[in-house]
Amino acid sequence: MKWLRTVLIVALIAGLWPQTTHAEGSDLSVMFDGAVILMTGSPNAVADSSDVIIDEDNYGVVPYTKNGRTLVPLRFIAESLGIRVGWDAATSTSILQSGTKDVRIKAGSKTMTVNGKSVALEAPAENTQSRLFVPLRAIGESFGQYVFYDRGVIVVSKKSVLNAVKDRETIDYLAFMLKPFAKDPYTGKTLSTEKLSLMEQSVVILGSFDKYGEPLGFGSAFAVGPGLFLTNFHVVNEASSYVIATGQDRYYDVEGVVAASEEYDLALVKTAIRTNVPTMHLGTWQGLVKGQQVFAIGNPEGLQNTVSTGIVSALRTIEGMKLIQMTAPITFGSSGGPLLNMKGEVVGINTMGSDDGSLNFAVPIDYAKSWIATYTKKAFHAVQVLDQQRFAETYEDEEDDASAGIGSGPGTGTGTGTGTGTGIGSGTGTGTGTGTGGGSQSHVDPLIAGEPAAMGTSSIMEPNVHLLDGLQASMTALDPQQPIAYVADDKSSSILAYNYSTGRYTASSPQFARLVRGLYYADGELYAIFSDAEYSPYRFEDEGQQGGDIAVLDPVTLQVKDQWRTDIDPYDIVVTKGHIYMASGSGQWTYLNGYDRATHELITQKSIRNASPIELHPSGTMIYAVTTDTSPRDVSVYRINAATGVIEDNYDSPYHGDYPLSTVIGITPGGDYLLNGSGTVLTASNRKDSNMQYDGAIGTFDLITGSAASGKIYTGTSKQTSVQEYASGSLIKQRSLATKGTLVALLGVDANGSLIAMTKVQAPKSLVPTYAIERIQLS
Repeated sequence: MKWLRTVLIVALIAGLWPQTTHAEGSDLSVMFDGAVILMTGSPNAVADSSDVIIDEDNYGVVPYTKNGRTLVPLRFIAESLGIRVGWDAATSTSILQSGTKDVRIKAGSKTMTVNGKSVALEAPAENTQSRLFVPLRAIGESFGQYVFYDRGVIVVSKKSVLNAVKDRETIDYLAFMLKPFAKDPYTGKTLSTEKLSLMEQSVVILGSFDKYGEPLGFGSAFAVGPGLFLTNFHVVNEASSYVIATGQDRYYDVEGVVAASEEYDLALVKTAIRTNVPTMHLGTWQGLVKGQQVFAIGNPEGLQNTVSTGIVSALRTIEGMKLIQMTAPITFGSSGGPLLNMKGEVVGINTMGSDDGSLNFAVPIDYAKSWIATYTKKAFHAVQVLDQQRFAETYEDEEDDASAGIGSGPGTGTGTGTGTGTGIGSGTGTGTGTGTGGGSQSHVDPLIAGEPAAMGTSSIMEPNVHLLDGLQASMTALDPQQPIAYVADDKSSSILAYNYSTGRYTASSPQFARLVRGLYYADGELYAIFSDAEYSPYRFEDEGQQGGDIAVLDPVTLQVKDQWRTDIDPYDIVVTKGHIYMASGSGQWTYLNGYDRATHELITQKSIRNASPIELHPSGTMIYAVTTDTSPRDVSVYRINAATGVIEDNYDSPYHGDYPLSTVIGITPGGDYLLNGSGTVLTASNRKDSNMQYDGAIGTFDLITGSAASGKIYTGTSKQTSVQEYASGSLIKQRSLATKGTLVALLGVDANGSLIAMTKVQAPKSLVPTYAIERIQLS
């Protein structure tokens, strides 16, 4: 695992690790480029900036000191340096070749030959653990490598990289990172909490990444076999790749998921190499009793290997599934960690807990024992992983924008809405990733950069498919009364109005200095939001590092008729009854701001997780949000005073990882249900005790819109060519509607009862697909 990925791990836990780790990871990768780093007595090593094991099949192969001389495994170092290694079994001689150099070393010999010339060794070569070990200096003398040794740390490099005095802190860090794991304290007898804490060396952070390598979230896991780690299903779900970070600052790529059960919220993963992280001892939940003391280890909020004690509160059966209820707190990042009895035996896998810590649950380890028994009996190389596509994220925009990822702009499914002007769909959309921030704003570019852009051309491929020739479309909105689609064009940095009834562009906005981050139509006005910089969890509003604009456009002329500055990075927006609510895309725990439309005054402010899509309830009295950078994700509600616009209350959903959640949400037109892109259905209610309760599932989607007039909702998945229609009251699927192109966005149902979608179609005489507005007749 490249050290440089430590930067992503740090991003995963929202900056809770020291910022110096960023520089340290980057500097080490440069400093030790091509080097081999080992430590006496340890099977851990680094080769070309990757964490490795000297011999995955034998953890006893370690450098050692004998008679004042340090001996190292010859084959491992030579092959790590790109040197060809052969073995003559008849003479017990190792043959090393690189370019024109030929080196031969015989077990038991005090000499070696370099291109036929005999060279004395400081100590005889030894055959130990079925491996040939040679004096450290022989490596440097044979192939012109620099060799460094201090306090057990060994560096073999093509250049001199360390000074024992000046680089003492770096050497200390290498020693910490390479040190072998401690002796297992398990005895089968009751242990003190101090001894139990030593079990933390078997617990790791499991970070997940999207298909672009951007961090999605993290949880906990623990070793149940060499290179095999048990965790929760919701920790690995909706991700494309993973990495494991140990408490010893070692990082291993995960090859994939070996076994998974969404029902029991369990998953078993395999690392790319056979690691030597100590395996935990398995117990059983049978025999646990109320009041019995238990011990939990996890990574809450990224604080690695936090230990906590508690008692068993109850042993429950919920929908046929056994659960351990305990008082040991479980919060974000703790999911997947072990729950131990006082002997140090794993009795459960921590899976969920309430935000106030009053309700915490673990899945009995017994549910995973058959997996563990099956796969630990197999040779590591024979353990097969599942197709990652079954876990890969389905909620991200699938446009060919390599910079899309967490922290990107709000989605394109803004819907039409009725009454209060609310739309029903949102999503992650395309964007430019998290970026990096910092520093205060010394200059703010004006919102308007130039004259209206040329409106380009449009053609009609067939009556209901309108090609948006030449546009790089991103954000969209729909006029609920007129057959007008509003499209933000990233090429011209402007907004265009397209009449899909006449097939003509009707207006173009001025050219903006920054890309449009979101569009929203409400109360006869078109709202656009702009961020001064790319979204980043490391740019904070209270340090003056964030900023942006809200612009109000005339929907007929697309001229800016009002605008004002914000002190947060605008990410998503909803509007109701003269009040505007906007969430920030940066700053980790940041703000949902409420503004008065007429005065621009900030009238209300509540905490929200950065880059959280928001959705307005049709009543105009509630805003729902879903997190994008926590694991597990969470849904929350913000209750609005209809008269004043002030957010008077907000709270999270009562669940914690026991059903899947994606970053796309929508509300049925009648306001009865909150729908999540994972297919999860939650209640939408004015009462706290009945709000956001799990109520079933429909098909997965990443695009959603609906119609209050017909009482129908429509869902789709990017790059597919069909839309699913549901009755919004019963959520019974009615039919599947075909599109001519692959879906990009569902804009809404217009005044004529047609479903309007943005798609990409293969136009005649064109080698590349073209954005299009499709009109799908519903009757």
